[in-house]
Amino acid sequence: MPKYVADGVCAIIMNKGRILLLNRRNIPFLVRNPGIWSFLFGSMEKGEKPNETVYREIEEETRLRKKDLKLISNAGKMLLIDLHSRKRWYNYTYLFESKSRNVEINIENSAFRWASIEEVKEHKGYTNIFYNEKKILNLLREMDERQH
Repeated sequence: MPKYVADGVCAIIMNKGRILLLNRRNIPFLVRNPGIWSFLFGSMEKGEKPNETVYREIEEETRLRKKDLKLISNAGKMLLIDLHSRKRWYNYTYLFESKSRNVEINIENSAFRWASIEEVKEHKGYTNIFYNEKKILNLLREMDERQH
């Protein structure tokens, strides 16, 4: 079993049936899972609550603000793995609906795109790092149905 590291947060952001994917900058040892396409991830700062972390990380990495987002679900802790170091950790996973697709990425990511649920399901330009991907896909389907 891989080594356990600190908890963090994951933000899955949808807009009109499309899911925000970020390409993690390829800087091994500085960025977890460098080079992959995935959802937004972030680390909690000392004394910070997960719901504070997720909004801070979203704004830092995308410039989307809390007022641009509607919390749809708090999916609880999901187990993830760093594909390069084989470390594992739990992230508090949140699903959001965004009012905007205007994203401005920071240094942690090299690109972004809005993908369909099918692209995520079929791993087209998306790298699964969740141990229980089926739960994430079910949440995405539920979220997409709510938006239609």
